[in-house]
Amino acid sequence: MPAAPLPLPGERLATLRVGASRADLLEYASASGDWNPIHWDHRAARAAGLPGTIVHGLLMSAWMIRAASRLAPGPRPLATMRARFRSPLRPGIGAELGGSVLAVEDDGAEIDLTLGSGGDSMVTARVRVTR
Repeated sequence: MPAAPLPLPGERLATLRVGASRADLLEYASASGDWNPIHWDHRAARAAGLPGTIVHGLLMSAWMIRAASRLAPGPRPLATMRARFRSPLRPGIGAELGGSVLAVEDDGAEIDLTLGSGGDSMVTARVRVTR
């Protein structure tokens, strides 16, 4: 079966709405083993200089991987990902995940992704997907 066509360079990806509740963060901590209290204890997060509890960075990365993987479904859709965490996302706050295709080659595509809320960019990533 031929590979599905990848989007064209410059094409914008469909925007995804994402977010996590405090209960979601506890479930993620349980699944991942990341029990850093800044993700579930308001006082600990404040003591660490944060405005309150924050969403796990790797959970936000997983949302980005999900968005990129939709372009190249298969057993190994992701070749590389470089992410930069710019600011935290608070539980209960919705965010939008979008991006655009930078380049397309025979074996895959390079994509820029941004996760943000209220005009703030929280995570940016460059992802390479394979066919």
